[in-house]
Amino acid sequence: MILVITLTIDQTSQLVTDLLDMPYMRLDLNANPLPQISYRWDGSIFSASLDGIDLSEVTSVWYRISELTYYNQPFGSYAMLNRKCREAVIFHLYDWLNAYWLSHPYAIERSQDKMFQLRNAVSLGLSVPKTLVTSDPREVVPFRESCGDIIVKPTAKHMVKIGDKSYSFFTNRVSAGMPLDLESLPNSPAIFQQEIHRAFDVRTIVVGEEAFSIAIHQVGAKKGGVDYRIGADRDLEFEPYKLPEEIQKASISLVKRLGLEFGLNRHFVLVIIPT
Repeated sequence: MILVITLTIDQTSQLVTDLLDMPYMRLDLNANPLPQISYRWDGSIFSASLDGIDLSEVTSVWYRISELTYYNQPFGSYAMLNRKCREAVIFHLYDWLNAYWLSHPYAIERSQDKMFQLRNAVSLGLSVPKTLVTSDPREVVPFRESCGDIIVKPTAKHMVKIGDKSYSFFTNRVSAGMPLDLESLPNSPAIFQQEIHRAFDVRTIVVGEEAFSIAIHQVGAKKGGVDYRIGADRDLEFEPYKLPEEIQKASISLVKRLGLEFGLNRHFVLVIIPT
């Protein structure tokens, strides 16, 4: 039995589960009402069930959630208490299930640490741009002077809701001559990196011992952009890409170092300017 832990907005998982040749269950963390999940101690053994099915039958778990966000549950409200209670019940599963996880939630949470990622990438021989993670404005100016053009991004992913709209913070370019507004940095640390001027991006998906890469070209209004996620997908072109063997092996090793069975690696193909 396979257990898929996801959210109600997840539609793409159905493309995979339609091809499964074994039974599976789906647990949507944000479903309302929550699926019937129970834990028992009868005096001799512990047991757990989901919608009446014994969870000891679960042999594999496909965990598809990168993070949980809070939009409609104000602090101090019963809605927030309800959400915390339901999540506590679901979180019991993470240590309960004796199953293969793709990937385990605790490993996913740990792998979100950017410096943990970078240290492991460097140890495997992958090239990493100069990086500064800081809350100290005094560090930023000399760092940019040593790099030239830099990029900046938040240390954490989070959606900000203003009125009826939600906004994400992506990577932004800070060119060598641009003014720096660092007033908020002491309260909101950020990641600064040397900008890599590139021909295109490569996104590598690692599953177990296999890696699949795709080249992402920014065209039209996105051409020359610093983050291909900003704007419309119509300004992106995709094609399969073959990584050099040593980089592919290092990418697979990096995902394993992070304790994951599934992961994404981002690479750059540099612009080579003939002299």
